[in-house]
Amino acid sequence: MKQLPPELADYINRVEVATYALDRLPPLYASSQEGRCHQRVRGKQEYNNLSCDL
Repeated sequence: MKQLPPELADYINRVEVATYALDRLPPLYASSQEGRCHQRVRGKQEYNNLSCDL
């Protein structure tokens, strides 16, 4: 945002941008320490090499 011209940065709604990005992430929630470790490994294996299409 700091690199954008002020008039453009003022126009962009940061909450909408964050919501848009988070809605496209895979759910990797966990309810235990063991689940957290499993999801961390899964995330690194499955999603580490994905590129951003922006």
